[in-house]
Amino acid sequence: NTQPTRQQLGGWVETRAKAGYRLIAIDPITAAAHRSRGVWEEDNAFLHNIKRTAVECSCSIILISHPIKAVSFPDVTQLAGGAAYSRFAQTILWLESHADKTSKVKTACGTAEVEHDRTLYLLKVRNGRGQGVKLAFNFKSESLTLHEIGIIVEKSQ
Repeated sequence: NTQPTRQQLGGWVETRAKAGYRLIAIDPITAAAHRSRGVWEEDNAFLHNIKRTAVECSCSIILISHPIKAVSFPDVTQLAGGAAYSRFAQTILWLESHADKTSKVKTACGTAEVEHDRTLYLLKVRNGRGQGVKLAFNFKSESLTLHEIGIIVEKSQ
């Protein structure tokens, strides 16, 4: 009947991890109870606790967030929640839904002008290549899937 605290959310993640779940997804920004004055400390403790859980239980944790209300462009500073989320995350992906637009896209068969309705921004990629890359996708509503088209080389007219 109440929103859980970050400590309770960390406990929920730990319970799932110890039960053998390999992939755990949670939205700690929306799910957590209203923040106290020690936001940085709460976020920091939560993130370090779930990191410990992920390492000890050999699982992956996906934290889901959303942009701040006045978002103007995809950027790690535009994520809702404290700075600890963008600082301690290994990878940050930003999926943008938009009207069909045409971009020059590099595909397996070369570069082509392609229409797409989703753009995936690789904002942070700590343990791999691709930071700063944008990928073109189309959303298929009948199957609720994304179809990857390729790397956006530049936006077309």
